Amino acid sequence: MSWVRPTANAGISTLPDGIQSKEAFDVIVETFPEAGSQASVSIVIEAEGVGTAGPEPGAPGELAPEYASAVEAMEAAFAGDPTLGTPAPPQVSADGTVALIEVPLAGAATDAQGETAVATGRSQGSG
Repeated sequence: MSWVRPTANAGISTLPDGIQSKEAFDVIVETFPEAGSQASVSIVIEAEGVGTAGPEPGAPGELAPEYASAVEAMEAAFAGDPTLGTPAPPQVSADGTVALIEVPLAGAATDAQGETAVATGRSQGSG
């Protein structure tokens, strides 16, 4: 595997107070408590021949066998972890050099549970 980079969004809580965007988001969360609660870990694989793009933009693609096996092993490792959800089907670039797999978190990416989940994603994704 050429390159695997798990990432996570830091969340609105990391922005300084007084920024209009943060204040607006806070109002939305007060009104709709579930808004913004779904964070995820993004696993990016960059390599020649990583897979084949889906039939249309946004449709799931297909990973090459060696990458599919690695993702299946990662999914198995995540299966018993209550902080991580089921990974979404891969999105593969049109040129087959980049794949994106989103793994939902049970909570925010910035709380203790989310940070543990992100660390788990990093350790599983970099192996």
